[in-house]
Amino acid sequence: MTRFLWQAVYQQNPIAPEGLEFNYNVLQTYETKPLFEQAQSRYASLDPARRGKNYVSMPICYKIEDKHYLVDFLYRKKAMKEMYDVIVDKIIEHRINILVLENNTDTSLKEVLEERLRFKNYLHCTIIEKYSTQNKEQRIKDHQSDVRNYIVFPCKGMFSLNSDMGLAMEEITAYSFNYPNKFDDGIDALVIYAMQFIDSGVEFPEVGTFKRGYL
Repeated sequence: MTRFLWQAVYQQNPIAPEGLEFNYNVLQTYETKPLFEQAQSRYASLDPARRGKNYVSMPICYKIEDKHYLVDFLYRKKAMKEMYDVIVDKIIEHRINILVLENNTDTSLKEVLEERLRFKNYLHCTIIEKYSTQNKEQRIKDHQSDVRNYIVFPCKGMFSLNSDMGLAMEEITAYSFNYPNKFDDGIDALVIYAMQFIDSGVEFPEVGTFKRGYL
C-alpha cells in the first residue's frame, strides 16, 4: 500500500499525490551522518512559533564543500518561551557558527538567545535577524531548487517518526504546491536557511572545530 493510500485510509490525513516537490525521490540523501570534524562551517535557521498551532522549526546543517548536510532538526509545537534553553543547547551542541532567524513578531528573541549564550559562555555564534513580508508559499516556490540541489537530507527511515527530525521530514516530504498543507513550518525554515546560506551570494568565513571548551 502506498503512503498516500495508507494516510488516506487509516490516518484520515491524505497526502497530495501531485506537486510533491520535496518527496524523497527528488531529494539528495545520505546514509551515514557526517562527522562534526568534517564540517567547514555549521549553520542553522530558526522559524519561531507565532501561535500555539505552529512548530518551532530549527534545521541544523554542516557545510561540507558546496553541500549542506541536514544533521539535526528542532521541531516542536511549543511556545517560544519554553524553547529558549533548548535552542541555546542545540547551538552549543553543534557549535553553530551562524544562526539566522525570522523575526516578525518577537523583537526580543535575538537578544534573549544572545544573553543565554553568554551566560553559558558560548561566544562563537553570530545571530542574524531577518524580517520578511513575502508570501510563504511563494518564497518556497522561489527557492525549492536550492533546497533540492544543495541540501543533503538523512535517508528515509534513518530517524524515528517520534523524533523531531523524523516528524520534520515527514511534513517536508509531504508538502504540496497543489493542495492545502496542514503544516509548512519545516520546509519554510529550510527555505529561510537557503535564502541566507545558499542563495544570498554571501561567503561566510569557514570556522574550524573548537577543541578547548567554548572559548
